[in-house]
Amino acid sequence: MGNPLAVTDQWYSAPLGRSILTLEQAVLVEPMSRVRGDYLVQIGGNTALTKPFSERFRYPICVKPGLEKNPPEQCIVAEAHEMPFQPNLFDVVVAPHVLDFSDSPQALLSEWYLITRPYGYLMIMGFNPWSVWGLLAGWCESLQAWQKPFYSMSCVKRWLVETGFSILSVKTFALRPPFNNALLFEQWRWMEYLKRWGLQKAGGIYFIVAQKQLVSPTLRIVSWKPLRKPVARPYPETHSRRDG
Repeated sequence: MGNPLAVTDQWYSAPLGRSILTLEQAVLVEPMSRVRGDYLVQIGGNTALTKPFSERFRYPICVKPGLEKNPPEQCIVAEAHEMPFQPNLFDVVVAPHVLDFSDSPQALLSEWYLITRPYGYLMIMGFNPWSVWGLLAGWCESLQAWQKPFYSMSCVKRWLVETGFSILSVKTFALRPPFNNALLFEQWRWMEYLKRWGLQKAGGIYFIVAQKQLVSPTLRIVSWKPLRKPVARPYPETHSRRDG
């Protein structure tokens, strides 16, 4: 599928990507308000996504496949599956839609687990196959950069747990169709209120907040039993042939 960071950047530069950026910033407000720390990293996507929250961290960093025209001060060029950071570094890792454009999502999660500090947070955004977006993915012009079925929320959640994360929250948003026109996309905003009618998981984009857990070795308790004392038994009598 190519470089997932490059494809993600290309998608965000389209009209639909720019419209979604505003919604994703709104979704980040609540979990980001609970977190402070030294290191924040955004892996791929529009660097404006985490800019409103950068003041909560001493070192906000973004990872890009190539430098932008006006890149942030701390922008690093790297590959999504080869992060140039020491282990257990980041308080928060934000990865918008990078899994969607990757052929090896589990490898990416393992890499992100490595760079997240113990009990740090991973915030993932991705396309939801059980939505209008999933139904239109093969025919919608605004989703042409994406060429294969979306990874389902249940699948991503299972991978996260297997990697060593615990799931803190899961939600979806963007119930409206993926119009590649900002005005038309805004006019269909009323569909977001359908969540009140039992469609909380039908949004076109899912948002998962996970926390890194430390995997401790399992101690096996062995019950030692005292050895029984040997029982003294008489030796059997022996007879020679002469006695016979």
